[in-house]
Amino acid sequence: MIKNVLLIIADDWSPLAGCYGTPALHTPHIDRLAARGTMFTRAFCTTPSCAASRANILTGLYSHQHHQYGHTHGCHNFRTRADARTLPSVLRASGISSGLVGKSHIAPRETYPFDVWEEPNDIPFAKFSNQRLSSLTGDFLKSVEGKRFYLHAASSNPHRTGGDFRRPLHPEFEGKDRLYSPEEVTVPSWLPDTPETRQDLADYYTYISRFDDYVGAILNQLEKAGRTSDTMVLLLSDHGMPFPGAKASPFEAGHHCPLIIAHPDGTGAGQRCDALVNWNDILPTILDGMD
Repeated sequence: MIKNVLLIIADDWSPLAGCYGTPALHTPHIDRLAARGTMFTRAFCTTPSCAASRANILTGLYSHQHHQYGHTHGCHNFRTRADARTLPSVLRASGISSGLVGKSHIAPRETYPFDVWEEPNDIPFAKFSNQRLSSLTGDFLKSVEGKRFYLHAASSNPHRTGGDFRRPLHPEFEGKDRLYSPEEVTVPSWLPDTPETRQDLADYYTYISRFDDYVGAILNQLEKAGRTSDTMVLLLSDHGMPFPGAKASPFEAGHHCPLIIAHPDGTGAGQRCDALVNWNDILPTILDGMD
């Protein structure tokens, strides 16, 4: 039996990292997690759109079942079925604490009754701050000291900031970013190999490195709390990269995602798994492990 689960979810991350065969990318924290876990090569989201995919993960249902077809905000206003059984509601009934720290993109809150819900939108660009999310994660882990828990740790990277990658972000990144040259990137076969595409991909690589820093910060908080040895870690993305033919498309590039699972007892360490899995497998996997 696994005592606790930490699920770290990226926003718009295709399976691009050093461990996934992209040597130009600097992702030491992701690579270390892959070395102590199992890396899945054929993992797919069920719906390549943020809110719908996150609802798939937390309900174990497809969109036509949970009704979260699209985004929660603005004119979209989609909502998960009020009677849907979600991961935090199942865990609450079992006496296991749950927390969401970072981007939610799910609604309504009553259907997702996390005991702690920290989505820091109170200061400009706070949701892009690895430091802020790391601090909130530390606070949650202190609050569940000696208790079983599920933590949904959600970064906003490597999502574009609006339509561009180059809009100003949180000051913590100024002068500290890992920058890439257009010559270093690998242009996917479905995109035109132009200078503009290469520059866009180089910026995307920078955002993936920002996400890698976030992964390191969250895993460090887990270690500081003394919970590494009794916590299963899942690392994944809601869907693929924010480029034409990927995110929000019916094509493979939008659905194909990274997935790394590290068991606390080292089961599967350093292995690659080519089995076909999708995001509706996540909830039953978590519940089965915590049963």
